[in-house]
Order: sequence, then C-alpha cells, then structure tokens
Amino acid sequence: MTMRLAATAAGVAIGLTIALPALASPQSDFNAVYGDWKADHVVTPCAWTQVQLQNAYNVATQSPDFQYSTDFTDDVHREIQRWKSGGCNGTSTLKTQKKSPLFGAHITKVSGRGGPAREFVKIKNRGKKAVSFRKARLLNGKRGRGAVFPSRFKLRRGKTALVTVGCAPGRRHAYFTGTKVWLCRRTPLFRDRGDVARLADAKGVIVSQRGFGSQRRRAAY
Repeated sequence: MTMRLAATAAGVAIGLTIALPALASPQSDFNAVYGDWKADHVVTPCAWTQVQLQNAYNVATQSPDFQYSTDFTDDVHREIQRWKSGGCNGTSTLKTQKKSPLFGAHITKVSGRGGPAREFVKIKNRGKKAVSFRKARLLNGKRGRGAVFPSRFKLRRGKTALVTVGCAPGRRHAYFTGTKVWLCRRTPLFRDRGDVARLADAKGVIVSQRGFGSQRRRAAY
C-alpha cells in the first residue's frame, strides 16, 4: 500500500512515497524521529527508544528518497548503536521527559573533581516557563541517592544556575540565593577520573545529563 510520509513534527508532508505495511507504529515512529532530526539535522541523543529508532530506520531505508542522501539514516544508525553499546542506560525518553516538571532544565557544564566544595554544575532553563526544583536531585552515573535541591528553589526562563555540591559558608543544609545553589553534600558526588552528572525529578525521571573526563562522550541532553 502506498502512503505519503509526514515529515515534520507538525505533520507536514515531505513528499516521500513508499510501500508500507498496514501497521501504523513504524510510520508514526518515522514521523516523530524525522521531525526531531529535520530541525537541526541531529537526532536528539537517547530521546527515542531503540524500537522507535529501528522503525524509523527501516521505513527510511525502504524509500528511494534516502538512497543518495543518507544523513538521516546514518544518524539514526548511530543512535541505535548508542543504545546497543549501553550509552543510553539509565536515561529517559523524550516522551517521558516532557511530562516532568523539570523539563527544560539542561546541565550545560560539569566540574567534578576536587571534592564537594569544588564540584559544581551549571544548569540553564531553556524552557518557556520557570522550573521548580522541589524534590529534584543531582545524581552521578550510579544513580544513587545523590544530592537534593532546596525545596523552594526555582529557575526562571533563560536563567542559568550555578549549583555547588558542597555546603554554603556557614550553612548545614541545602541553600540558595538568587541563581546560586549549594546542595550541602559532605562527601564527593562524582568520581575524579570521570562521571556523569544527571538531573532527576521527584519520580526519578532524568531530564538532563552530561559527562566529563572518562565519561565525556556520554550522550548530553
């Protein structure tokens, strides 16, 4: 059966004609992943499940429109390999992230060496509204208890927070002033040789992560 594939997230057709089975899921997976890729020619790392990626890859490789332009299929294949190699272990899909009250917050920098007083991350709110960090945690690659944010801390749209793992001078508990945050953990959170900083909401959904050192090649989102 011949079907015209939708190309963008808004469902605008791109004019690809291809024989497809009756099942709708491969079609919709292709539409979603291709819409993500088309915006900046990058498939968002770990945003899609391995099944979704495989469906998108299968649909695209069946189309003659992708025979000579393989940028999309190459990127999807790399993401599939990332999943197979364990590079997305412990992460959350984009669909799950969007349901989180922390969605929009991104870790933009990690300094993980030298103990809690010197360990810090920078987090930018790229969303359209203020983000509440109530019961949010900063985790490492092992996803233990981590460090809990001050319950009243909020990050306004477009602002960047400097989050130190250790305690603020003269304080014994998590504290913040403006966009400066201290989580007041008394032991190191990250391994000096390299680790992954992860931002999780109260339900444990990872909305952002970034690696450094030996883990610098881990997917950052």
